[in-house]
Amino acid sequence: MPQTVIRGGLLAAVSLLSGMPYGIARWYPSGLEGQVRVDFDCEYTDGSLFLNGVEPGDKVYIVDDLISTGGTLIGLVEAIRQAGAEVSGIVCVAEKTNYGGSERVFKATGIPVTSLVEVGVSGELSVVVGVNY
Repeated sequence: MPQTVIRGGLLAAVSLLSGMPYGIARWYPSGLEGQVRVDFDCEYTDGSLFLNGVEPGDKVYIVDDLISTGGTLIGLVEAIRQAGAEVSGIVCVAEKTNYGGSERVFKATGIPVTSLVEVGVSGELSVVVGVNY
């Protein structure tokens, strides 16, 4: 069965609704055996991600709340691959389209990002520019 890796508060809902188990990527180490650490860089911060619960041979869907520049997702794909697993797809609830994150993720990983809502951000104004559900 595929695993679901989720970085935010979507973990419980997606896991329960899909019946899929989950792995967790955190900003800090858990100390669990088999944890994978990767560095990442995005528009507002950089640092490390710590991945737990993903085993060699797993097929993983990444579910995230928001994609901006894609830096965190690129790091997460790298961590999943280092764990010996395969990324089956990436789904984000919202995407800041003018940040170019989906294109950056695809260029770096070869994996397309599916976004449910596309948002244009300009200064203090945000506008929904597309809906994909």
